[in-house]
Amino acid sequence: MVRATVGIQASRRPTLALVPRRRRAATVAVILSAVIVSAMLASAAFQTQLAQSQLELDRLDREISASRQSYDTLRRERADLRAPARLADIAASTGMVSTDDVTYMDIDAQTLVVVQQAAGTLNSSVNGDDELLGEFRDVKAATDGTP
Repeated sequence: MVRATVGIQASRRPTLALVPRRRRAATVAVILSAVIVSAMLASAAFQTQLAQSQLELDRLDREISASRQSYDTLRRERADLRAPARLADIAASTGMVSTDDVTYMDIDAQTLVVVQQAAGTLNSSVNGDDELLGEFRDVKAATDGTP
């Protein structure tokens, strides 16, 4: 082996030196701090929105309760106004009298149709109305116009 290394000079080893470390830790700390601060600000904004929404819900609940109370009061007043005893007293004070004699009257179909048209309960736009009037004409033609 000695013969194989004849004429080759050994070079000196390079000297080792410490390379200054990059400031990675400081960069990571700054980024992490920025993320934490952003998260805290977002959390504060979310809590503010949540509190405002809760205030709005509370206001709406109060309005609903007040509306329900008003509705119940109006229903009681309506029931009092429609009470049969009250209506009978008002009728008696205006001169109406009660009766036990009930009489039913027969109304011919033509009068019924005229009243329904005047009251708006007979709608001419519905297909069944033309059929109703056609049946009325058939009945009148069969009975020669007599009721």
